[in-house]
Amino acid sequence: MSWYSYFSVNGVFSNTFYFYQNHSSDRVHQFHPPRTYVSVMEEDGKIAFTIVYVILFLAAFVGNVLVIFVVLRRPGMKSPTNLLLVNMAVADLLFALFVYPLALTRYHVRGLWIGGSFGAFSCHAMFFMSHLPIAGSTTTLIFIALERFFAIKFPHKVIKIFRKVWIITLVIWLSSAVLMMPVGIAANTTEKNGKTYCDRDWSAFGYPAKAQRTFYDATFVVTYAAPLLFMAILYAVICHKLWRHHAPGRLTAHAQHNSMLHKRQVVRMLITVVVVFALCWLPTHVQHFVITYFPEVHADFSFVTMVTMNLIGHTNPAINPYLLVGLNIRYRNEFFRLFRGARLGVVPMATPPRPAENMPELGTRESGTTSSLVMSTQGLRCLPVTKPWKIIGW
Repeated sequence: MSWYSYFSVNGVFSNTFYFYQNHSSDRVHQFHPPRTYVSVMEEDGKIAFTIVYVILFLAAFVGNVLVIFVVLRRPGMKSPTNLLLVNMAVADLLFALFVYPLALTRYHVRGLWIGGSFGAFSCHAMFFMSHLPIAGSTTTLIFIALERFFAIKFPHKVIKIFRKVWIITLVIWLSSAVLMMPVGIAANTTEKNGKTYCDRDWSAFGYPAKAQRTFYDATFVVTYAAPLLFMAILYAVICHKLWRHHAPGRLTAHAQHNSMLHKRQVVRMLITVVVVFALCWLPTHVQHFVITYFPEVHADFSFVTMVTMNLIGHTNPAINPYLLVGLNIRYRNEFFRLFRGARLGVVPMATPPRPAENMPELGTRESGTTSSLVMSTQGLRCLPVTKPWKIIGW
């Protein structure tokens, strides 16, 4: 038998616990750490980290709610890409609603939980819901990259599945739920000295250490490494197409130029979202790897280092909506219109609906707008009716 300690990781937050391993029964028994282990720095940092999480919660909640509102209430914003971004905003919103409170709870009271049947159910639910949004965000980013790939690489082809975003949404959340089901099953409540604690008991899947290692290795590959590699390939092909070729279809030179500029802007924004996602969650995956394979190295990490590595990943849901506003002029215009209307005390007028895509007059799925140019009945001259980014739509 041996004593060892490591940071118990739930994939979104780490918390220190001591474990006693009995090799004869292959079970790991969890005990609450003694108060003497808690450093003065940890106590002093509680207020600071609480303030940070409150700020992140407000930023994520407000930003993602506004993204959802703008896309769903503005007919001109309901393109497949934007609807998929709404799906990612929903995932980020779920993350803010479940992970931030769980992180603060475990930070302040460790694994202390409520007892009874409701306590057991809520323990399963909180751990499951704290992992589900991460898988949902990753899967959504994959489908966004696929939608852009087919729209730009094969503009004349109609991919029907991207016309039915609700089917893609169903696939995203069902696959994410299946992937994260093990951590929900492993979560359980235990009694210790008359108190109830909530954490994972991986012995339900066999040898605890091996089961935990298998789950987090699989999570790293399926929700991080493989998707990023796949999306990198797709966006490389997309960039080669946009920066080396002209947009197909029967467009005037001016309209073709505007169409290409708009597509490039959208792709830049999406690539930035993926890169920020990768950078934010890299420290958390690194910590998982060190905990699993080098626990003695992780034991030497300072308290600030361990909490900061998780905190960086937690900033991602709060950053995403503001990336959309900062990098895309249509989102920026819609947000400003919304705030102007709120300041004046009136409900902003909805933007005109974007004409249906795949119109044969233009021969391209991406830029299919039959009303972008108005033909003069006398001189048959093409007269622009509005700004280019409003002509092309998204």
